[in-house]
Amino acid sequence: GAIGEFLHRYVAGLDTDPERPGYEHVLIKPRPDPAGRLTHANANLETARGTVSTSWTISDGQLTVDATIPVGATATITVGSTSTHVGAGTHQVSGPLHG
Repeated sequence: GAIGEFLHRYVAGLDTDPERPGYEHVLIKPRPDPAGRLTHANANLETARGTVSTSWTISDGQLTVDATIPVGATATITVGSTSTHVGAGTHQVSGPLHG
């Protein structure tokens, strides 16, 4: 439903690349609460390629994203203004919360 989609897409930051549907390429771009009321989140999403998992935490002005991408998929993890392209596997990307 709409609430689940909001939580996955905006809070956890999980989305599919519109140019590569079916979660062949996953976009991970968490949008933490600017007021700082939410300091962590996680989500799992079952796709045709396997489970995509993501979690993020905020500590000392740093946003850290952990993501697991299934075989046969790739991802772009965006933290602040920096985007990192990754393949299948487990990855961690950190950067300034507002940068």
